[in-house]
Amino acid sequence: MPMTDTSRVRLPHPLILLLVGVLVAAALTWILPAGEYARRNDPATNRSVVVAGTYHAVPRAPVGADCLQSRPIGLTGESALPPTPAGPADRRAHR
Repeated sequence: MPMTDTSRVRLPHPLILLLVGVLVAAALTWILPAGEYARRNDPATNRSVVVAGTYHAVPRAPVGADCLQSRPIGLTGESALPPTPAGPADRRAHR
């Protein structure tokens, strides 16, 4: 009698996982309070560090349905770049 593995977990498509992640992050902008800490430059590490005890609320900026358009808008904006000099057609011509 052949054994079948029925306990195997099947994950959804990676694009579905990304979409769910974006939607969860957008929903959290409506739920979590907005705030920030003051920062200062640390000369020892040459980095910007948070100043303890300086948290304060800032105006909310919740993300709506436009979060789903950010990727297509970004791709459209990048399409104005000139083609690379050694594109696929150029490589075929030099063989």
